[in-house]
Amino acid sequence: MATLNYRTRANSSPNGKAKIYFCCHPDDFAPHFEKISGDILELYNCAVYYRDESGDGPAELTDFDLQQMNLFVVPVTTRLLTRPDGVCTRELDIARDANIPVLPILLESGLDAAFTKQFGNVQYLDRYAADDTAIPYKEKLKTFLEAVIVGDELAEKIRSAFDAYIFLSYRKKDRREAQKLMRLIHENDFARDVAVWYDEFLTPGEDFNDLIAQALEKSSLFVLAVTPNVVNEMNYIMNIEYPMAVERGKPVAPVEMVPTDAQELQRQYKGIPQAVPSNDAAGLAGLLKEKLSAVALSGSADPRHLFFIGLAYLSGIDVEKDADRAVTLLKSAADVGLDEAMEKLTDMYYYGDGLPQDYEEALRWQQKLGDKYGAIADASRRDVDLVVLIRHRMRYGDLALGAKMFEQARSTYETVYEASKMLAFGSASKSRVGRLFGAAKKLTGRNDFFSDAVYDMTVCCRSLMDIYGDMGFVEKASEWGAKGANLGSTAADVLDDPRISGELMKLYGRMGSLCLDSGSIAGAEQWFAQEDSLVPDGAEPSARLAGIRVHRHYSRLEEAKGNVQQAAEYDWTACKRCYSLYEEY
Repeated sequence: MATLNYRTRANSSPNGKAKIYFCCHPDDFAPHFEKISGDILELYNCAVYYRDESGDGPAELTDFDLQQMNLFVVPVTTRLLTRPDGVCTRELDIARDANIPVLPILLESGLDAAFTKQFGNVQYLDRYAADDTAIPYKEKLKTFLEAVIVGDELAEKIRSAFDAYIFLSYRKKDRREAQKLMRLIHENDFARDVAVWYDEFLTPGEDFNDLIAQALEKSSLFVLAVTPNVVNEMNYIMNIEYPMAVERGKPVAPVEMVPTDAQELQRQYKGIPQAVPSNDAAGLAGLLKEKLSAVALSGSADPRHLFFIGLAYLSGIDVEKDADRAVTLLKSAADVGLDEAMEKLTDMYYYGDGLPQDYEEALRWQQKLGDKYGAIADASRRDVDLVVLIRHRMRYGDLALGAKMFEQARSTYETVYEASKMLAFGSASKSRVGRLFGAAKKLTGRNDFFSDAVYDMTVCCRSLMDIYGDMGFVEKASEWGAKGANLGSTAADVLDDPRISGELMKLYGRMGSLCLDSGSIAGAEQWFAQEDSLVPDGAEPSARLAGIRVHRHYSRLEEAKGNVQQAAEYDWTACKRCYSLYEEY
């Protein structure tokens, strides 16, 4: 029997943590699970679950368990693409049917075409990307996780938004009945904002009695999932949980999930009320209302409250996952202008989180958010509002580019470039700096806007260069690249902003590659030399990666010159440095 097992930071309890499922070809588990789960856990305090065929996991793996995951991560290898596995395929079908985001991670070079043929136009990460101009794998992974996973700080705000907690008591062998009961409780609208605590998994080393006592303390109601298993043998509920609840004066609500001897239940659980059958919807609603009568069930329509409760149902935080309810709540909050709700809906449509993936709808919500701040900036004429507007417009361009909607990305980046230019010149003027790059070596105070605006301009130049290059307009790509390089080099001389220096390095490298592709070896040599001059000293991974990029560019350059031996030496040095980083990290 396959069981559900997990890996967490420092072997901590998975309860309450975001759920990521490692879905793979069975032969890919041993060589890849540790490193991929390690990448994820380094960035996020979550639980990475996996199918354990040895049966050593704490619970049987069910379809319901898979449907409760927040994300599926799929290591993509030649094995997966050429030797399909029925179990893996079925699990991915469950994820797609439940609108759970799927993140493929390519673990071998040269799989792009085969992957696209089998998976279609699905975005993926390449752990060993050879594209020197690409955003680093870890940075992309972090961005993806931030879009679909709720972090610890936000999770605490969500938990604080609930009106009350129910303590759900059940035998571990009745786990499916407990999950069903949680869904039945929330079918009642009045219980929408009531969370349910239940000990899904036990972790070695935990003091379970203390854990139960703490959970009971914050709970307003003790609900017992009644099955023959709670009466046919001595058990923890009978000896510890139920007596503890009675001692603390907690109301008790038994719900019969499977027909059970009522007299035996009364005999073994002194003073327990009569159980309500789980198929009696009206009876269950009445029981819950009666037992929760002392709790002020708000049913609040406050947008921020709706946002938090919506996130709870989207991610399954102390409630079961319910994407339909989550979307309804989040749209209610977004429709009255809550920024966080609009941002979340953008992410949900973009990544297919709780909804079918829809780039057009994702961009519509991002556009709506930008329009809101466009109106604010027009009315206030304040730099601070223009900065927020630029951030939202920039994100629209990034999302459009990621979705390969090049025309929308191009027009957006050009608009953002002009807005950033206006902000940069405006900030300089207001600070009595007569020219854009005056004598002052470092601008301070309100000129944080200045530095931000110049950085945004260089990013827009690089993005527009890439877009025009992909569209085949080499001259236009060179024009934007040169504009960004000129701006960035001038700014880097007077502004102490490592972001601008980093963008400038990328621009030099891209311009060199563009020259090579166009047959201009002399131009490529000039741009690569400028890129090389900006590589920072030190043993930091970012500095070493920059050096690796330069060596790869020199390898291409020497190959274009016909110096095969020199090209191979540069390439070999880059490979050795890559391997050294891999071994360390």
